[in-house]
Amino acid sequence: MMNGELLLLDGATGTELNRRGVDTGLPLWSANALTTDTGLNVLRQIQLDYLNAGADECGWA
Repeated sequence: MMNGELLLLDGATGTELNRRGVDTGLPLWSANALTTDTGLNVLRQIQLDYLNAGADECGWA
């Protein structure tokens, strides 16, 4: 949640996490990225990369 609002992430994030070496195995799939500092940092970088590539930020500041 960001500022009390639900934030939905998309854009093949799970595939990109896997490509960058983050465990995306069962049972959590891409949510595994949220369980470690390294995974969380990679997830943040992926989202920044999407924004820098021109993705709509949908109000996320």
